[in-house]
Amino acid sequence: MIKSILCFLLLFVGFSLCAQIYVDGKDIKSVSNSHYIIIHTVIIPRELADAIVVDYGSEDYKSRDDNYLTDSKGKMMTFKTIVGALNYFEDFGWIYEDFMPDKGFSEMGGRFLLKRKE
Repeated sequence: MIKSILCFLLLFVGFSLCAQIYVDGKDIKSVSNSHYIIIHTVIIPRELADAIVVDYGSEDYKSRDDNYLTDSKGKMMTFKTIVGALNYFEDFGWIYEDFMPDKGFSEMGGRFLLKRKE
C-alpha cells in the first residue's frame, strides 16, 4: 500500500512539473490553455546569451520584447543557443512544430512554433 501511494505521488509530481513554463513569473498554464506557442530569441549582450520571448496568444501581448521566459521567481532565463532553449521546452512538454524566418536584418533570426505534447 505504501509503495502504491509513493508511486502515485511521484507520478503526480512528475505530471505537474511537465508544463511549468513561466512567462514573466507566471505559470503559463495559469494564464493560458494554449496548444501552441511561438518563441523567439532576444540577444542579451552583457551575458553573451539569448533570452526567450514567449507568445502564448494572450490578449495583452504588446510587442516582441514582452513576455520573457523566466523562472518561478520572475528572473529572466537565458540560453547560450536556441538548441538549449528548444531542449528546455521539450523537457517541459512542448515540441518543435515549425520555423518562421524573420524578414529583415538577419537571415539567422526567426520564430519557432511549438506544440504542447499530448
